[in-house]
Amino acid sequence: MEDGIQHLGHCMVDMKELSANPEGLSAAGMVLTPKVQQLEFSLACNDLEAPGRDRKPNALVQVAVIDPQKQHLVFHACTEIVEANKDPLFLTGVTFPSEYPESPETLVKLSVYDAKNKSQESSSFLGSATFTVRDLLRAKDERLTLSLRTSDGVCAAGTVVVSRLKMGEMEEENVDHIGTNTPSQKCPLVCDSAHHSCTDREDHPLTGPVFRNPVCKVYRFQTVDSKWMLVREQMEECTLSFSIPKQLLSLYVQEDKSRMQDLKDLGELSPHWDNLRKEVMTQYGGIISSYEETLAELDKVTAEFENLSQTEKCNFPQQLSIGKFRCN
Repeated sequence: MEDGIQHLGHCMVDMKELSANPEGLSAAGMVLTPKVQQLEFSLACNDLEAPGRDRKPNALVQVAVIDPQKQHLVFHACTEIVEANKDPLFLTGVTFPSEYPESPETLVKLSVYDAKNKSQESSSFLGSATFTVRDLLRAKDERLTLSLRTSDGVCAAGTVVVSRLKMGEMEEENVDHIGTNTPSQKCPLVCDSAHHSCTDREDHPLTGPVFRNPVCKVYRFQTVDSKWMLVREQMEECTLSFSIPKQLLSLYVQEDKSRMQDLKDLGELSPHWDNLRKEVMTQYGGIISSYEETLAELDKVTAEFENLSQTEKCNFPQQLSIGKFRCN
């Protein structure tokens, strides 16, 4: 036993030495995969024109991210509506899910609409633009200015500006300021209460199995001194919120069924005691049915959270999730 412990200790020391030296890891036959930083960007438009010349557009942008390999929609997002402005600057940014971008070729489609009312039920299509993750990462200052096009490919009036947000760098660098999308401006750090991103917590061996389906949103607000305050909202579903009640109900069902079996094993009883046994078994049967119905509902709700956690239809109750804000 002691030899095994000593051998394990030597292995741990060797692994630490190898991890400090990337060449040592490669020589040991381990493949190093660089971790892609979570991609976040802000949006703005210029020179938009409403279908009716007598008014300015109420602009909003719908964002669709498409997997280039599987050719299917990865996720979608939407900005707020900026009313009566041909040069809208949107406060709601876009945050890629923690598992994306898997490829620099991931395609992002931006569709700009003129919303006639806040419900977005009646809106006019103004134009769209597409770019890849590689385009944004390679652009000067990581900023793209894209011309809008109509559905038939004709150039439409207006452009959309995509600017990458680098809020995540605060988690790895000890600096006092963070840059905004305007090179000449610096935004002072307001609050740095979050020391780990959702991605880091997912990868952690202890908290990874506990938290699932992270939803991250980023916002920007202009301060009185013409600087930008960036706010990231992170929310995750705690798997224990459902697993512990389900395990407890399963235990109750098992215990009550065992008690019913004990009553059956009593054998023949006098009419009086036999009637009492039947009444107790009927009560136990009703309780077990109630437990099993609740278990079925919990299974259904858990499946809904797995499928809808990245959509607007999924609302996280406070007691079932963990959330945090980070400002800088």
